[in-house]
Amino acid sequence: MKPPYQIPSVSDIKAGEKTSGLKAVSTFSGAGGASLGLAWSGIEVIWASEFIDAAADVYELNNPGIQVDRRDIRQVTGSEILDAVGLGVGELDVFEGSPPCASFSMSGKREAGWGKVKSYSETSQRVDDLFFEFVRLVDEIQPKTFIAENVDGMTMGVAKGYLKEIVLRLRAIGYRVGVWRLDCSRLGVPQRRVRLVIHGVRDDLQAVLVAPKPFDYVYTWADATKQPTPVNDDPLPPWSADSKLARVMSKAKPGESGQAVVGTGSFFSHYRLAPGEPAPTILQTNNWVLPPYENRRITLGEVRRLCGFPDDFALTGNFSQRWERLGRAVAPPMYKAVGESIIEALKGQPNG
Repeated sequence: MKPPYQIPSVSDIKAGEKTSGLKAVSTFSGAGGASLGLAWSGIEVIWASEFIDAAADVYELNNPGIQVDRRDIRQVTGSEILDAVGLGVGELDVFEGSPPCASFSMSGKREAGWGKVKSYSETSQRVDDLFFEFVRLVDEIQPKTFIAENVDGMTMGVAKGYLKEIVLRLRAIGYRVGVWRLDCSRLGVPQRRVRLVIHGVRDDLQAVLVAPKPFDYVYTWADATKQPTPVNDDPLPPWSADSKLARVMSKAKPGESGQAVVGTGSFFSHYRLAPGEPAPTILQTNNWVLPPYENRRITLGEVRRLCGFPDDFALTGNFSQRWERLGRAVAPPMYKAVGESIIEALKGQPNG
């Protein structure tokens, strides 16, 4: 039987954070979805790094005990992180990160943008090389395990060679490395969102990481929005009935995209949700996503539910900025499952 869809409050998740005794460092932390998931599993996150100020603001707001390092990750050294958390080389349990994935997303320009400085979340930087900074820090810190989340597009086309190079470099610095392809909708998230998790265990440990077991059920829009009603803290952009998008989307049936209405064009990322299905992938862009039977945009409270965040997860900025924080984030229930796999793997290991 499917249990009711319920995400604990931020405070309840944080209260159980030290249960396992394992400690994690988070890089490319965003608004903190991965950290929240690890905390929910019982792993304590003790340090975080995020270059985008708007995302770092949200992270600190929901994690008042952590001051986020806001420097470009290229300027951060492993020894600085270890000094900050009071650990030595090889003592950290989990090193986590989600290097920016726009260069590998199937919805982006992919290899056409590699090697270039370009706009990224209200700033500009080169992002396709940042995974190698993650590898550098793993080498300098030598954690027992690492996990790196990214888009499924890394397994497709030219990007496959990039993924292979990352895996080879991680193996060369002393890790047994694997790649999981995880569907969030089978791990407690009412959203179809497939992600890669590159994971590794240090060669001197006997631990074996096993992929989280998929649930035999999925959560849907109807499950996610049952009482109590999600918080509406937008303010929600008005429904402009005279706009082209409004005219198109008002004709969309539950489960249809705008493209299904017009038959062609660029409306594929705007859609009306189906009540008995998970949502399609929630992108970082503020698209027109409609409830099944109402002509309105979904609220940020509803977006939180679809992305697996607590109702009290605090956000800052305007509607589009708040939406972006959730759309870019790791879904916490997925990383709860990943964290539980790490906890199980490190049982009985030295200081584990």
